[in-house]
Amino acid sequence: MVVNGENIRKIHKKIYEMTIKVPKMYLFMEKVANKSFKSRDRRKTQDENADLLLLLFKKFDYNGKIKKVINHDLMENAENGKDKIIKNYVNQSRDLGKYIYLASSHDDSAKDHEPWQGKLYYDEKAPDEIIKWAHKKGLHSIQWVMGSPVWFITRPNCRHFFKSLPLDVCKKYSNKELIRRYKMHRKEGDRSLATPKHVAIEEYEDRLKMLEALYAKHKTERLRREIEKTKLLLKKWKNAI
Repeated sequence: MVVNGENIRKIHKKIYEMTIKVPKMYLFMEKVANKSFKSRDRRKTQDENADLLLLLFKKFDYNGKIKKVINHDLMENAENGKDKIIKNYVNQSRDLGKYIYLASSHDDSAKDHEPWQGKLYYDEKAPDEIIKWAHKKGLHSIQWVMGSPVWFITRPNCRHFFKSLPLDVCKKYSNKELIRRYKMHRKEGDRSLATPKHVAIEEYEDRLKMLEALYAKHKTERLRREIEKTKLLLKKWKNAI
C-alpha cells in the first residue's frame, strides 16, 4: 500500500479494520506503521519492497509483542478480578482470627502447581505465635506462594483455591485429614475459578481472523502453523466444561 502511494491515513484504517478493531492493538500497530513508513528506502523498486502487512508481522514477532497485545485485557481483567476476591477473603479471614490457609488439590493440576497443592500456608501478618508455629513446620507464606515464580491461585487459568483455618484445627488434624474434612480435593479443578470460557473463545476467534487475513496475502509456513495452533486452542476452549 505504501509502495502504491496510498494515503497513510487510509493504510491505518485498513490495518484497523483487519485487526478486528481492537483499540489498543490499533494504537500499537499505528505507531509501528508510522515508524516503518518513515524508514522505508524509497529508492528500492516495488518488487524489492516488503509488503507492509508482512513487515508489520515480522516487527511484532507474534509470539512476543502481538500476543501480549491481544491477550492484555483478558489477562489484566482476570488477574484484577482474582486479586480483589483474594484480598477480600484474606481480610475477612483476619477479622475471624484465621491465619492458616489450606490449598486445594486436584487430580488434573498443572504440573508446575502439583508441588504446592494440598499444603498449609500462613499469612505473613499473623500473630507471632502462629508465625513461629508455621516456621517450625517449615511452611511457606500464602503471600509467597501466590507471587513469582509460583503464582498459585493468582494465575488467571489456575483452578486451585484456599480455605482459611484457625490454628487449633491445623494442630489437631493432618493435612490429609484436613483435605478430607473440608472437601478440598477435586478430580477436576473448578473452571469457574479460571478465565471465563466465553471471553477466552472471543479472544482466540479474534486472533484467528487476524492470522487468516494475513495468510490470505502471505502464505508462509510460520503463519500456517500459527493458524493451526490457534484453531487447536479455540477447539479446546469450546470443548471445555
